[in-house]
Amino acid sequence: MAVQDTGELWTARADGVDARLLRKLRAGELPIDARLDLHGLTRTRATAAINGFLAASRAAGQRCLLIIHGRGLHSGPNGPALREAVRTSLTAGPQSGAVLVCCTAPPEKGGAGATLVFLRR
Repeated sequence: MAVQDTGELWTARADGVDARLLRKLRAGELPIDARLDLHGLTRTRATAAINGFLAASRAAGQRCLLIIHGRGLHSGPNGPALREAVRTSLTAGPQSGAVLVCCTAPPEKGGAGATLVFLRR
């Protein structure tokens, strides 16, 4: 999976996936099928929640997902723990093979405090 990171904004695209799908996701043009809010969870619990959410969403045929993690402004000196847990889970976790593209959400869907994901069928 090719990952591009520019600070708070990032994108990832699986090999062979058309860049137009990523552009549509980044623009917020795809309807969201399911949401997961990670606020208040530890990194360990968030990682488990993400993996379960991805598996359940895929089993239910849901493809476009929104994961709300916050910007990490109150995370302390180690930075945004939940945002990093989301990024790691989507690009290298046990469910990462199900992810076609993912990116920072556009401002109207949460901006740097949320991530959009589009799953394989």
